[in-house]
Amino acid sequence: MGDWVAEIEFDISQVTLTTGDLMAHPVEITGATMLNGTSTLLSVVAIDYDDQGGEFDLVFFDENPGAIGVPNVAVAMSDAQAEMVCGHVSITDEYSDVGAQQIATLKGLGVAMHPVNGTSLWVAPISRESQITYASGLMTVKLGLLRS
Repeated sequence: MGDWVAEIEFDISQVTLTTGDLMAHPVEITGATMLNGTSTLLSVVAIDYDDQGGEFDLVFFDENPGAIGVPNVAVAMSDAQAEMVCGHVSITDEYSDVGAQQIATLKGLGVAMHPVNGTSLWVAPISRESQITYASGLMTVKLGLLRS
C-alpha cells in the first residue's frame, strides 16, 4: 500500500472545443494499482497553461477502452466502453489564477478503482465548456492515488 502521484500530459488540439467534446484520447496510467489491487483517487490537480479555467470531466476506465471518439468532436462511446468506466470527476470552478496559468485542485475524493487486469487504469478528458481553445495544446493533470 502506498501513496503515489501520477502525472499525465494531455495533448489537446489547438482548436475550439465545445461541451461534450473529447479533449484527448484516453491515456494509460501505468502502475496505478499494485498487482491485483485497487487504487483510491484522493486528489486531482489540473494545470491549465493557457489560463482558460475551462470546465472538464476526467473519465476513468478499468481497462483500455480504445477509441472513444475523435478529439475535438463529441464523445462516441459504445455501451461496452461505458461498462469499462470505473469513475469520473468534474473540474468546474476550483481554479485559482496564478498569473498566466489557472490551477484547479480537487481533494477528499475517495474514488475506488480496480483494473480488470494488471496494474493500469486509463483516463480521458471531456470538455464541459462551450467555445474554449487551448492554444498551447497542453494540460497537465496530477492524480493523487492511494494504491493497495
